[in-house]
Amino acid sequence: MGSGPQSLAAALDSVGPEGLATSVANVLGTRIPKTLVGGPGDVRRLVDALGGVQVNVPETIDVVEGGLQRTLFSRGVTTMDGERFLAFLTQQVPGQNELERVAR
Repeated sequence: MGSGPQSLAAALDSVGPEGLATSVANVLGTRIPKTLVGGPGDVRRLVDALGGVQVNVPETIDVVEGGLQRTLFSRGVTTMDGERFLAFLTQQVPGQNELERVAR
């Protein structure tokens, strides 16, 4: 029986990494073949150890800071180091919910 909407962190605590991956995959209509759970430092170190990762940024992400608009991530394929990849994964965008952020 489902428990209704909850944060991804709460779902991870509730059903574990495989259950969370299955839930997210079902909502997104995709397949997640493997899961890896780690904190921000773990993600950063893993990506840096790999020499960076190629990311297909689905849409340009702009923010307004101090009245000025700046682009954080431009649409298209780019290589990111661990710090940049972590920022991409966790960047909150106004009007975008947690699941939309994960889909990014």
